[in-house]
Amino acid sequence: MKTVVQKLLAIPHYWKIMIVLALATIAVLPFSQPIGQILILIVNAYALVGFGSMLNRSSTKNSWAYHGIVLLLSNVASYWVFQSVNVIVGVIGLTYFLVIAYVAATVWGNFTGSQLSIVIEKKLGITTKLKGGGQISPQEQKVKYVLFAVLGVLTIAALIITRANYLAAISVFFLNFLNMGIHTFVRRSRNVGNTLFHNSGLLLQGLSFFLLFRCLAEENMSWVFFLPYVLGSIAGGLLTHTFNMWAEKKIKADPDKHLTKPAKHSSRFAIDLSLFPRKIIIALLIAAVLMIVFSGSPALAAIIIGLAVAQYIAFTLISRARTRKNRTYEAYSSMASNGTWLAMFGKLNMQGWSAPLFLPYVVGVMIGGNIGIGIAMHIERWFGISSD
Repeated sequence: MKTVVQKLLAIPHYWKIMIVLALATIAVLPFSQPIGQILILIVNAYALVGFGSMLNRSSTKNSWAYHGIVLLLSNVASYWVFQSVNVIVGVIGLTYFLVIAYVAATVWGNFTGSQLSIVIEKKLGITTKLKGGGQISPQEQKVKYVLFAVLGVLTIAALIITRANYLAAISVFFLNFLNMGIHTFVRRSRNVGNTLFHNSGLLLQGLSFFLLFRCLAEENMSWVFFLPYVLGSIAGGLLTHTFNMWAEKKIKADPDKHLTKPAKHSSRFAIDLSLFPRKIIIALLIAAVLMIVFSGSPALAAIIIGLAVAQYIAFTLISRARTRKNRTYEAYSSMASNGTWLAMFGKLNMQGWSAPLFLPYVVGVMIGGNIGIGIAMHIERWFGISSD
């Protein structure tokens, strides 16, 4: 018995987290209704975050082709999950059982995606070091042309055959072009220690995400719009990936600058306020209070701002954790990230993506993103977690 206990204690901490989440999911499933739809959501969520984890890592690496292929796979999973959540939230709402099962699946997916990506990166020699000022190699150019040609032909053919709403399809394409381009920009900006770079992305991220999913919700997440969604995502993501590599070289971005910069306090766990963009956070908090006070529904505006703040603190933590050398940091960040996303998406979905919620959502995104950067840098400095 003593030997068994010792072996259990010797298990890495992140594995303990994963096992507990798996057991929690098994325990709550009998109480979840409809079980069939929730099981489908669990499988889809696992794939979504697995590919999302790979996408997060690939967006900070120097291989255009690898990023493009992962973008394609991630889009298949993401559209399916968005549609599943759209249906389930509309039928049963956001139950505790649904949230527990969803979070557990996404934490396991995140771990799988990270580990698989690390293996692929080592095999192919993919790193964060820039190649020739961000230039695309001839081999990767071929991947780009083939990818865009195939997706372009399929998209046009599908729209003609299904006689889809062409205006809606074009809107989905351009909105996801912007959304994924900005999302790629934000993911990389979280890791380079440049406040202006990061806040520019956060502002545009809130705008593009809200408008995109409002458009898709109005069309009931129809599969007719899947190909325009994918084509826009890949075009925007890859274009921004190339720009970011060039821009980061120009500004001499350093993801580990906060680790080498001397701390202002002798205590290891002291709070260093210089790691937070304080003036920006104060200005955003004032804007948030004004929005709540003058809102037609103050309670709802406060909830949306609060959820968006929590979501983007968590998003920032997981985005950085996926590119760092500590799996426990990643596991805890993943739990927070995916739970808050489901709560935020579900709330906006139940409110019909109402236009008055747009500004509260955007200001919440910006507050959360700025606070999240400071929290992440503190955690990484306290525990000496560098980028891999």
